Amino acid sequence: MGLPWINGVICFFHKSGKTLLIDYRDYPHKIHEGKYSLPGGKLNDGESSEKAGIRESWEEARIIARGMTYRGRVHFNNEERTVLGKPMKINMSVDIYDCFDFDDSHAEATEEKDGRRAKLEWVADDKVLSINELHEGDKKMLEWLRDYKEFEGTIKQVGERLSEANLEYYIAA
Repeated sequence: MGLPWINGVICFFHKSGKTLLIDYRDYPHKIHEGKYSLPGGKLNDGESSEKAGIRESWEEARIIARGMTYRGRVHFNNEERTVLGKPMKINMSVDIYDCFDFDDSHAEATEEKDGRRAKLEWVADDKVLSINELHEGDKKMLEWLRDYKEFEGTIKQVGERLSEANLEYYIAA
């Protein structure tokens, strides 16, 4: 019997040729420690993925998302994945959204622990894929997003390394 599957959401915020990342490089996060990540998380019971994206954007980055565009779904097969040496406990099917219409006038990373705070960083779009501390699966999603089509894909990691990234299909825009 494998790990249970849960639903989640990830939001890509774009402004002036930049993408928003949360910087966890100096922050003790259970999944993202030492990495950059994107706003997102698990869906609450009965919550749509779009509503979860709006909620998570506020909770993690104090950004008010007004309009989000559904871009696709990624299935994270975490059966053999570890993070910081610990096995994952869930697989995730994650809906992906782009957001260009938002209010970031109160933006700040809300994660705080041990006197440290995660940071928000706007990174030039042409530099994002070259960030070593970005999860390999997030890099794959960014590559798939570049074609401006709705997509579905599967990402599998063994240990802490990407072992498979399969784009199952694109739907013409």
